[in-house]
Amino acid sequence: MKHLHNYLNDFTEQAQALGVTCPFSLLGKFEESFIAPEIGDKLDEYYRKTVIPHKLAVLESGLELMQVLPALYQRPLSLSRDFVHRLLGHDLSKFSDNEQWYADYRFKGENTESAEELFKFAWFHHKKHNDHHPEYWYSVSRDGKEVIPMEMPYICLAEMVADWMGAGKTYGTDFKEWVPKNINSFLFHPRSWMFLKEILTYQGIEVEG
Repeated sequence: MKHLHNYLNDFTEQAQALGVTCPFSLLGKFEESFIAPEIGDKLDEYYRKTVIPHKLAVLESGLELMQVLPALYQRPLSLSRDFVHRLLGHDLSKFSDNEQWYADYRFKGENTESAEELFKFAWFHHKKHNDHHPEYWYSVSRDGKEVIPMEMPYICLAEMVADWMGAGKTYGTDFKEWVPKNINSFLFHPRSWMFLKEILTYQGIEVEG
């Protein structure tokens, strides 16, 4: 299997084709320390056919958002720069050993009990290490009975929408159909919800609430 820096080099080369040069190394705290031998071949296919195409689709979608969201294309310019940096670093945790189990999970079809448990762990790790997921911002009471959504920064909301758009391009779903059907399954702080509706309005999507 290719080493991680080769996959990330593939991504940065393809990002340059979109006119974006990565000004920093994508290798870092999520570089893998262990690859389970039983999923090595699956992991290679997972990175080549799913993770890298999705990262590129999110980058492309984020660049599209930057053309229409005033908060991203107007001052301060640092916000636009920071947003591009976030797009380049999107989902880097998927290259960690904690999330390699995605490669062994069948989203369509049956899974072993072990595969189910390892996927749950990988998904939990992903949500807790990527602040473009609403669940990252949930404050849960000690007994688990109360979940309070904290305010999600605008730049995180914009990356979340780019993620949803990119997922539609990668997995063949219609973003504008997916959002109304799924958005109410998330919890958002009132101010975050207001900003999210604004972002979606620029994409021609009206949501209730």
